[in-house]
Amino acid sequence: MAAKKTTKTKKPAAKRTKTTSKKTRTKGPAYSCDDPPKTPMTLRQLARELQGGDTQFAAFLANLICRSNGGDADAQACVEKYFQPSDSELRSLCIPERDFERLQKCTDQNLLVSAALYLIAPSGFRGRKR
Repeated sequence: MAAKKTTKTKKPAAKRTKTTSKKTRTKGPAYSCDDPPKTPMTLRQLARELQGGDTQFAAFLANLICRSNGGDADAQACVEKYFQPSDSELRSLCIPERDFERLQKCTDQNLLVSAALYLIAPSGFRGRKR
């Protein structure tokens, strides 16, 4: 018995349509003084944010601290929008209550932020002049 010949018919090739997906990337800083968090971060929240490895945030904050320590009032106002240590955190650091207000507003709070930045994300200060 002779084997049946099977013929394959070619299907027409499916039309390929080019699809392009455009991902928009935002250029510039992800953090700004015009769009601060709804409530300022506590010292603990700040430490967690820095431990997360967000180098852009660390650089943004280091820039603000350096400008504020140099007398830039706008930079200090921005620091205060982003950071305010809680009373319980200041108590835990054995800071007397008479100093709470000073450490929660004004450049004295920058000492706490600077210490956190230096210990957790020192790259934020890399390349800064003293």
